[in-house]
Amino acid sequence: MSDYRELGERLLAPVRTGLPVELTGDPRRGFRRPVKCGECTGWGEVDVVFDGYERFGCPACQCTGNDPAAPVDDFPADVHRVALGDCPSFLLAEQHARETAACLAPWGITPPQRVVWRVGHVSNATVGSYSRDLFPRAAHKAIADLLDRRWAAELADLDRDLGLGAWGDDPGSRLAEVRVAGRAVAQVPNPYGPVLDVWRTGFGLEAITGHEILLYAPGP
Repeated sequence: MSDYRELGERLLAPVRTGLPVELTGDPRRGFRRPVKCGECTGWGEVDVVFDGYERFGCPACQCTGNDPAAPVDDFPADVHRVALGDCPSFLLAEQHARETAACLAPWGITPPQRVVWRVGHVSNATVGSYSRDLFPRAAHKAIADLLDRRWAAELADLDRDLGLGAWGDDPGSRLAEVRVAGRAVAQVPNPYGPVLDVWRTGFGLEAITGHEILLYAPGP
């Protein structure tokens, strides 16, 4: 996790080979049906009357433009084929996403294996609140706490190179006192490592729920 310049260049910019990639070969893979959000009609933003018209991120879909209640299909739609069909790195994104889910085991969370892809805008969840939006409720507070104390120094270059926000200012404070699920903090795997690896593939990890891992690809 040291080459942040490369990471910045690859964020949501997957390498395209021009060669077709099989999308339906893994039964653990699903595809969010491309249904536009009814509130913003797919734009990810809404107009609000407040001393004139102003545009704000859509709260219904968190700026994604996708209907969050859209069903998941076993087969890709055309938009998935365009976004993923010649990008073999999506397989690496799935691998690293499952590695991230496996890091949640100390919190008693069974890692889901099914990956669901959507294509659309980036969610308005900021990286600073990533543990809240990315990880299940049972883990997000503890992971955020550990991020400030243990992993802040490890990820500090993100703020400088990518402008993603501060990660905490005292990574060593009370480190010896922190224990997670009966284990010393030094023994707890850092889930942000594989998250960054997902981003390096050119795709994004949106959330890990109790039964699926949500990944997204930039739209055409």
